[in-house]
Amino acid sequence: MGSAKIDEIGPWSEVKLDILKRYAVEYSKILSSQRNPTFFHVYIDAFAGAGYHLSRTSGEMVLGSPLKHYCPTSVP
Repeated sequence: MGSAKIDEIGPWSEVKLDILKRYAVEYSKILSSQRNPTFFHVYIDAFAGAGYHLSRTSGEMVLGSPLKHYCPTSVP
């Protein structure tokens, strides 16, 4: 088997990932504040893509949607 290809993303994708993370955090706060003890929420991103991407801007690895949202303390 060959090595896995890492997607390169442009600055627009990095901005999108940041916006999506901020939205998910605030939306989760709202849902978590519901008083119904049996209520819980799950966030599913059916188009999440890979866990890591290569930034075309900086040349560094950036967290993709699955890791950026699942590991909230790993990214400011």
